[in-house]
Amino acid sequence: MEQGVFVNGVDQGTFKGIRIPAYNGQNGKGGYNNGPVKDLDSVDLRCNVLGDIQAHDTIKVAPGDNLTFDWYAYGDSRLRYEDMY
Repeated sequence: MEQGVFVNGVDQGTFKGIRIPAYNGQNGKGGYNNGPVKDLDSVDLRCNVLGDIQAHDTIKVAPGDNLTFDWYAYGDSRLRYEDMY
């Protein structure tokens, strides 16, 4: 499960500059799902549960740099159509 950011085509490293979503076992749901988010003032709306926590590192970019984001919901065969919406 590779998740990453590319700057001008150069991979910055797996999970570098990305806050990995927290596992949410609350409300009996489990998994990484926090939806539907009904409180539009909640930080959970911006980036899943614990959306107010920053990534532990940053990636430096310059104006005009080309950024590509690589993100997968699952890295294995557990992916089902109903998981993605």
